[in-house]
Amino acid sequence: MEKMKTTLMIVLGNFILALAIVAFIIPTKLVMGGTTGISLMIHNLFGIRVSYVVFAIDALMLLYGLVLLGRKFMLGTLLSSILYPFFLRVLEDQPFLKDMITDYTLCSIFGGFLIGLGIGIVFRAGASTGGTDPIALSMNKYLHIPLSTAMYGVDLAVILMQVPFSEMEDVLYGIICVLVSSFTIGKVSTIGEAKMQVFTISKKSQEICNAVTHELNLGATLIPVKTGFVGEDSMAVMTVTHRRFLKQLEKTIIGIDPMAFMQITEVASVHGRGFTLDRMYLEDGDTGSNGRAGNQSRKNV
Repeated sequence: MEKMKTTLMIVLGNFILALAIVAFIIPTKLVMGGTTGISLMIHNLFGIRVSYVVFAIDALMLLYGLVLLGRKFMLGTLLSSILYPFFLRVLEDQPFLKDMITDYTLCSIFGGFLIGLGIGIVFRAGASTGGTDPIALSMNKYLHIPLSTAMYGVDLAVILMQVPFSEMEDVLYGIICVLVSSFTIGKVSTIGEAKMQVFTISKKSQEICNAVTHELNLGATLIPVKTGFVGEDSMAVMTVTHRRFLKQLEKTIIGIDPMAFMQITEVASVHGRGFTLDRMYLEDGDTGSNGRAGNQSRKNV
């Protein structure tokens, strides 16, 4: 069942990505990064179908990834490398998509959103969209360049390649499209995973910790701290909760100590017991991820 869900997500993501390129990017000749950008440049110069160029480049990138990154990488990106050019080829023959929207601003915004949505769904499935990813991954592996920096560097290089053959407006709108897609990828790939971390410093830290763990059924960690102004040794309570429980947590803490100092931040993803793992009954002596003794075991929230 899980494999079927993953496969469906990869199929859906690649379809949305192909739809965005055909409906919003190709008609306006916006500048893009990655394999799509190279393919659009060749299409605009020589009239070769974007789907054909994408398929050829993806095949070369798969071989490149196989040699430098191994068989595991190739298997992880093979499905997207087939689906994306296939959907491009099918959608290219749909005439109503070519003239659906011609406004550059709308195309750069909605095209970027759909591109980010498609890639984000594929990323959530734990897969890659292929393309120029192997170049960035090999730069990270062999040159120790941070992956995000390498990916932006490759995209920037592709965009700069298109500058001599494109109108400046196309380049600027293309940059807007890339920024929107990057923002959307980040949001979609972590949607539903973001949680709220509450860091509380109080003279009643033990009482707050007991209320958090027993009344709200949340995990908590006591951290030794030293106040800056007075220089007193104290304890801070750190806990992570879903956004919908945040107000209840705040009320509980303020009810115990109205003078408590709370720092509330959003964390992109949380892994461990109570979130990605069930909060099973703990055995005696097992403090688990919440730093408490096992004799206070409870079921998952």
